[in-house]
Amino acid sequence: MNPRGPDPHLNSSFQGIMAPVSLKRRYSRGWRPGTSNHWPGSNFKLFSPCVILSIPGGTGVLFAWKCSDRHESLSLAILDNHGRMVSEIKLDHTGKYILETKGFCEGLYYWKILSGDDLVVIGKITILPGIKI
Repeated sequence: MNPRGPDPHLNSSFQGIMAPVSLKRRYSRGWRPGTSNHWPGSNFKLFSPCVILSIPGGTGVLFAWKCSDRHESLSLAILDNHGRMVSEIKLDHTGKYILETKGFCEGLYYWKILSGDDLVVIGKITILPGIKI
C-alpha cells in the first residue's frame, strides 16, 4: 500500500479517486498533473473515469462529465491495443454514459472523447480476467 494514500492511477471505482489527464492539458503551458480536471480553452470537464483504469471483465465504466456548450457534438471512441476502432458512441448532453465491457476480450483498450474532430481527453482501460463466483 502506498504510504501517501491510494494511488490515483488505479481503478477509481474502487478508490473513489480520479486523475484526469489529456494530451491537450499535458502540453498546455503551466499545467501540472493532478491540479485540475478542466481543460483550458474547453467547455468540457471530466469527473470519471480516471485516465488509467484496470477493471474485471464485464464491469461497467461510468463516464461522467459536464459540457457547458450544449451545441458541442461529443463522442466516445474505444480502440483496441492496435489502434483499431472497437466502438464509437455519440454522447448526449445528460453528462453520463456507462460503457458495458461485457464481450470485451481481456487486454488493453484506449478511449477518447472527441468534440467534433477535436480530441478532448484520452485514457486507457485494462480489462482483467472476470470475477469467478
